Amino acid sequence: MHKSILLALVTASLATTIAVMYLVITSPRRSLDRFLAQVATVEIGKTRFEDWRTQVERAQHSKVNVVCDLRKCGIGWNGENRLLSKLHLAPRTAADVSVGFEDGIASDIFIILSVAKHDEKGNWWDDKTAVVHQHVTGNPLACSQDYGINVQNRYGVGERNRAIVAMGSCVSPENRSKALAINTSCLTRIGGCKTVESMLPQVFAHPETSPSQPADK
Repeated sequence: MHKSILLALVTASLATTIAVMYLVITSPRRSLDRFLAQVATVEIGKTRFEDWRTQVERAQHSKVNVVCDLRKCGIGWNGENRLLSKLHLAPRTAADVSVGFEDGIASDIFIILSVAKHDEKGNWWDDKTAVVHQHVTGNPLACSQDYGINVQNRYGVGERNRAIVAMGSCVSPENRSKALAINTSCLTRIGGCKTVESMLPQVFAHPETSPSQPADK
């Protein structure tokens, strides 16, 4: 009887530990997903700073920072897979998302997803980086409904280590959704994300950006 009780207590304790670890590991991704859902409502050149700040505050997001300097303000979120990285179950992976405002109107959206690794001296450096940027288009005639992609290879050879997706305020809703759809599971995946293609899956599903045809748009 005592053994059964002890076994039940150990099992319950183990289950609780696993549940807590799961919540801690998935917390950054859940927080990022919620903030990205708010970012998706931003209309570059239209959304007002005070309105969106109120919207974000009502959603009670964690780790959200608000910074203002003269005519410019920014509302951002950042987080990383701290526990998975500490347990050596995945490389250090971080996300930084911000919306910039100029004169009270949304002017930029920046999303940066990076996977780091240790160098020979034990210092962290970015191994893979995906950047998404939407900005106000100065010339309406040059405003495209598509996004542009710049892919870089370290030292000009080997696998892609950096991808930059840029789009203006005229980008189509469909293409904008693809560009903003970063792979948030990179923050919770055992082993992490190993390629920029896996970090921007919908972008690299685009015919012009398939892995067999490196894009330089």
